[in-house]
Amino acid sequence: MQMKQMFEKGKRGAMVLQLSGKIVIENLRNYPAETVRKLRDRLTSGGEARPEPRRQGFYDVEIDSQVFYIHRTPKGKVLLLAVWARDKRQTVAEEKELVAQPSF
Repeated sequence: MQMKQMFEKGKRGAMVLQLSGKIVIENLRNYPAETVRKLRDRLTSGGEARPEPRRQGFYDVEIDSQVFYIHRTPKGKVLLLAVWARDKRQTVAEEKELVAQPSF
């Protein structure tokens, strides 16, 4: 399984996460099959992800109005750890913070 990373302009730490080959997702909290399918589809096609700065292999993957918290193990398995609704107000606040920071 390979992972492609491509950094996007304007989004602190954002990258495109795309996995190839057979993607094994371990559904640790027994989310509905549709939830796992959405994650698999996004990982196959590639989508925005934010790596956790202090924990290697941990990512927030945004899909529609949800955030999927995953861990990609060293052997390539994807652990689905949590799913929650994305707070649009927080996203706007984060983007305003980025705009307010000077770039050198």
